[in-house]
Amino acid sequence: MTATSQQVDALLSYAWDDWSVTQRDSDRVVTLLRADPDIDASALDLIATGGMQRLFERVRAPHAMRRIVATLASHTTGATARIRTHLMRHGAGNPALLSSGAWSGFTALEFFDICRDLGRTSRAMGFSSRTGTAAAPAAAPSNPSAPFTGVGATGTNPTALSIGLVDQARLATGDAATVARYSNPIPGSLPAYLAGLSPQQKLAQASTLVRQPISSLFPNAYRGEPPLRSRVLAAAGQIHQLEPQLIAAVILAEQRDQSRQEDAKDYLGAVSVLKGNTSIGLGQVVVSTAIRGDLFADLLTLSARQALRHRGVAALLASDEFNIFATARYIRRVADEAALIPIARLPGTQRTYPAINMSAYRGHSRFWPRDNVRALASEYTSRAWDDRLVPAWGNFVGDAFDTYKQSGLAFP
Repeated sequence: MTATSQQVDALLSYAWDDWSVTQRDSDRVVTLLRADPDIDASALDLIATGGMQRLFERVRAPHAMRRIVATLASHTTGATARIRTHLMRHGAGNPALLSSGAWSGFTALEFFDICRDLGRTSRAMGFSSRTGTAAAPAAAPSNPSAPFTGVGATGTNPTALSIGLVDQARLATGDAATVARYSNPIPGSLPAYLAGLSPQQKLAQASTLVRQPISSLFPNAYRGEPPLRSRVLAAAGQIHQLEPQLIAAVILAEQRDQSRQEDAKDYLGAVSVLKGNTSIGLGQVVVSTAIRGDLFADLLTLSARQALRHRGVAALLASDEFNIFATARYIRRVADEAALIPIARLPGTQRTYPAINMSAYRGHSRFWPRDNVRALASEYTSRAWDDRLVPAWGNFVGDAFDTYKQSGLAFP
């Protein structure tokens, strides 16, 4: 047996004076597995000796069990399928493996498969661990209804938020003041909001957004610490022929018009019994759009995607890496659709964006005219290419794009 499998088995074994696997034991198991240079060999040892069965039956701390399952799923290669089989056979009776909280949208096997796929795709795309120095998130807002107080600014995951019973009741009855506090925080002019920001403030927002680590529901699927958002943006951009600055600009615009309270309302509405079709996370992706557009295809296998239910899709959208890739994939889809449309069929679009080049959308965004960026941004929040434009939003994203292009912020 490997040194790791021996130590793990000892922690899981019962003795006359030790009839439980404590929280400390569970945490030690996680540490051993994550540091193991030959985790496949250790996993196969545990399977052969019955240790894997004991692992899935005896660890009772939900947080530790999620960390163990995520590590085994994402860090192994040759042993992964056999570990999954043991999880299926021996994990069903363990309450720590029953989904709860933010993970209630997944069965234990679905969680395993997501972590397995994320571990593999993050390694293949080069964002499996953190590089670079993380920036501090924005401080917890004194006014949680204010602009730029959602996950993009603070890093507080929407799944961690709650709404008080009184506000829940008022939202349910449509109380106007309460609904307003939980809705888009820029109720008036988008240009007026931008005019109220200095160039330094714009740059600070842009930097805060991309230099934070991702807010992930699956942090133990990564080999090291979860990566910075800038790295994930770069990986998504490479896959979809988009500048990371463009994806970041779309997200920054969405997050400027997003509040902490709207984050809570959108996520909780989606996972409620009503299964709200809300927009969630960094890029404010709608649940039905993620399903219909197969927006997790870059990170998950087909079988893992097909197993997802509404609640699981909402949870993935609340996890930054999945939201970033969903946003990028949707931008590319909108661009590809545009490349097939003669501009003569869109007289309003041509009039508003005279320098637009529809065929340029086929290629990398670095070659798009600036009008292409603003026109696509106008289409991001509505039905694409129906000639019903939202120029104010296109300009709102365009301003964020200009900030990123002029800032020199790195997307390694």
